[in-house]
Amino acid sequence: RYTYMDPHGVPSAGDWALERNGAVFLQGTQHVTIHNCTFDRLDGNGLMISGYNRYTTIQHSDFSYIGSTAIASWGYTNETTSDPG
Repeated sequence: RYTYMDPHGVPSAGDWALERNGAVFLQGTQHVTIHNCTFDRLDGNGLMISGYNRYTTIQHSDFSYIGSTAIASWGYTNETTSDPG
């Protein structure tokens, strides 16, 4: 599905925004390994590591023709009213 009209956040309070979603969405995880996977033609973020995650490993995987960000890691900072962290 197209995600360009979904709500965006501003991770660094700068002049760019990011969607907090992805083909694979991790939040509140421990000891997750993404191994030998192919992410191809997604029209959005490939892998979103959101909020709390510990010991996440991405290895031997291929990201091609990704519409947005291949791998995004974005925690919560409590800097904006939209941050639930």
